[in-house]
Amino acid sequence: MYHHLSAFDAFAASLLHRSVFETSQTTGSESLADRWILNKLARAIESSSKGLETYEFPIYTTAVYNFWLYELCDVYLVSEVFGEPWHC
Repeated sequence: MYHHLSAFDAFAASLLHRSVFETSQTTGSESLADRWILNKLARAIESSSKGLETYEFPIYTTAVYNFWLYELCDVYLVSEVFGEPWHC
């Protein structure tokens, strides 16, 4: 699917401490929060890659910015730090 890693893709993979491109399967031990952030990451990678491929840099930067600020920082990290429970 992806023939090269963009800077965002490489950053995202390093953020997870393992490449999300090495395997398409999860271990099964991921929490609901982990599965949620992985889903948001996959969507951000898809959007940012499309933006780069078509030279539409606002799409690329918006995808990166929105993932970083609104999903990773505002929801995932805050919930992990403060121990907010994730409910189905």
